[in-house]
Parts: sequence; C-alpha cells; structure tokens
Amino acid sequence: MTEEAVRNQFDAFIDRMDRYVADEVNPLNAVDVEIRLPKRVLEAVLRPLVRREVDSVGSTFERKFDIVVDCAAGDTVEERRDEYLRADAFYVNADESVRDELGRELVESLRTMSSNVRPLVESERDEFWEAVVEEYDEDGAKRAIRDGFDYSKTARKYADDVNLTVTVRAGLLSKEIEYTDEAVRALTVAEERLRHDVTEEIERAYA
Repeated sequence: MTEEAVRNQFDAFIDRMDRYVADEVNPLNAVDVEIRLPKRVLEAVLRPLVRREVDSVGSTFERKFDIVVDCAAGDTVEERRDEYLRADAFYVNADESVRDELGRELVESLRTMSSNVRPLVESERDEFWEAVVEEYDEDGAKRAIRDGFDYSKTARKYADDVNLTVTVRAGLLSKEIEYTDEAVRALTVAEERLRHDVTEEIERAYA
C-alpha cells in the first residue's frame, strides 16, 4: 500500500474531527464574568477568535499524523522527535515543570502509532480497509486505528499545566482569554465522536 493512501485516510479522519471540534466549541465557555458586554456582542466578538484558536489546536493533528506516517515509512522516532513535539500545541504551551514528562508521553505515543501504522504502509493492498483486514483482526484494528485518536486523555491530564490564550480586542476592551479548558472539552467530544465513527467503519469492514 502506498504512503499516500494511508495519509489520505488519516487526513479524512482528521478533517472529520476538525469539523466536530468546530461544531462543539462554545466561545462563551472561555469567558469569565469580568467582561461585561451583552452576551450577543460578546459571542460575536469571541466566536471567530476562539474558534480559530481551538481549530489551530486541531490542525496540529494533521502535521503530527504526517510524522506518524513518515515514521511508519522508515524515519526514526528519534529523527522526528523534536518536530513532533513542536507541532503539539499543548506541549509548546505547557509549564516547564511538566514539559519533560509530557514530551516523553507524546514521543511514546508517536512510537506506538507509527508501529501500528507500519503494516498498512507496507501492505501490497491498494485500498485502506482491505489492508486493515489483511493485517489485523478486528480487535487489533481497533487498537491500531481507533485508539490513535485518544489525545484528549493526555490533554485532560495536563490541562492544569497548559496555558492556551487569545487576546480579545473590542473597542477599548483588550483582554487575554484563557481557553485551555474549552479546547480540552471540545476536543474530548470531537474525539469521542470520531472514535465512534471509526469503530463503526472497522466493524463494517469485518462484517
């Protein structure tokens, strides 16, 4: 199977998750009571800003999964380690006190995911799901593919030590909004939806 076919399928998964994040994010959840503007005005100001910021967190998944496939295709994890970590929004914005621990978990995740994807990259099948069925039993497929979309577990673990912010300006108003909790919440819901979708696709492939 070509690398391109694997990349295309994972790109499709990530695109779907990005849509789920966009559907779920609520900018008002990121606001404390100190901003005294009418709700409709506040939401109009915040929505494009917070959505763009939360979407940027989701977009890092595209680059990270590209690196996963690169490692599955022959690059070593050690070669791509720093690039992978730089692509992770939570790692980049994590407190120094937890960054090393978080980095080790992320690199181990890269190692596991690239190992899981390697049989698909090396398969002679041209169709993604045919390769999956040939290389894995159903439970193995769920572990190899579905369980790769569980980043929110790590995000929740380190949320208290990560600071994702955006500066809001509206007239004379200028305030830095911390949206880590909303990013984690929206990502958790989006990944749950995607994992459900992927589970159904895997089960259909083995039906």
